[in-house]
This record gives sequence, C-alpha cells and structure tokens, in this order.
Amino acid sequence: MKKYKYNILNLDCANCALELERDLNKIDIISNVSVNFMTQKINFECMESDYNNAVNMINKTVSNNEPDASIEEL
Repeated sequence: MKKYKYNILNLDCANCALELERDLNKIDIISNVSVNFMTQKINFECMESDYNNAVNMINKTVSNNEPDASIEEL
C-alpha cells in the first residue's frame, strides 16, 4: 500500500467532509481514507497498481456527493 494526498476544492462544510469520508471508505480498493474539512485534504492508501482506478472512483464519489467540489494531486 502507498499513501496519497490530494487537495479537495470547494468542499462546503465539515458534515459534507464526514459524509464524503464515509462513502469513500466503502470503496474496496482504497483504505485509511480521511477527509479533513479544515485543511481541504483527502488522504488515502491503495496499491500502486490500483492507483488510476482508485482516483477515478474517488473523483466519481466526490462529484456525486459535492457537485461543485473537485480534487487535485498535491
């Protein structure tokens, strides 16, 4: 497993971050997900071989939960 950090842009509130974190933790190929509203960061772990698929799934989950939010790699 490798750790990854992303910025999350336009996240509305702490409750939104909590709900997003809960939904991201349901994705099988990623683990140890944390969404921090104060720092506007998403941290997660996944296998390097699953990285592209994981980022796609994270993007989809973010846009489903927060249509105005987006992620960008640090």
